[in-house]
Amino acid sequence: MQTALTALATEVTALQTSLAAADTSADVDALTLALAQVKTDLAELLASNNVYTPANNQPLSITTAAELAFAKSLGNKVGIINGALTVTQSASMDATDLAAVLAKVKSVTGAIIFTAKATGITQTAGFTSLTSAGSLDIDVDGPVSLPVLASTTTLEVNDNTKLTSFSAPKLETVTHFNNGTSNGALTLSKATSVNLASLIRYSAALTITQKSGLVDLSALANTNVTTGSLDTAYDLCLLYTSDAADE
Repeated sequence: MQTALTALATEVTALQTSLAAADTSADVDALTLALAQVKTDLAELLASNNVYTPANNQPLSITTAAELAFAKSLGNKVGIINGALTVTQSASMDATDLAAVLAKVKSVTGAIIFTAKATGITQTAGFTSLTSAGSLDIDVDGPVSLPVLASTTTLEVNDNTKLTSFSAPKLETVTHFNNGTSNGALTLSKATSVNLASLIRYSAALTITQKSGLVDLSALANTNVTTGSLDTAYDLCLLYTSDAADE
């Protein structure tokens, strides 16, 4: 980052010197255009530096109103978090501010733990821009939507009565689904839809439990995406929990 800034500063100085000595309007126009391009390069460089590394190998923690205020002050730096992220929503937090912070998070190299079960909270849309995470643990009283998540290792989703749908339509690779107890289980006993439309393969047995409705696994196959050969086949079990009391 510093090297790139130094190079740009040197280029700006040279262009400014040339501009002062320009003899013709054509020279001025050309140098002005070059200077504008350098300014654009600088803006792009600064924008690409949206990285936050939590101190002392601790997670970026958003569990109180004060911690939320700090996370908000980071602005776009939370776009890429070089470490872990822990979010526990409480009634004392401004739900609009929390939603705005979570919407900026695009990539987390470590674990994400997201809990939203406290009394009196307003559910947020969650991680609407998240494309990748080291691992992801979700325990929320509401539907789960990860609209652009493409990859993670362990995706843990804890079941509860208000989790009525689960959607990760862009998720292509995941090492393990986990229901809070066991790998190879996605337990959503009150869900009426599960969208895993882009999941290409899952290299283990998998049991998906939901109340009713469709499970979209339209891309799932046991063909190796690199060699084209058939991989080891694993059991896929879909269980439905509909009962008369819920109808």
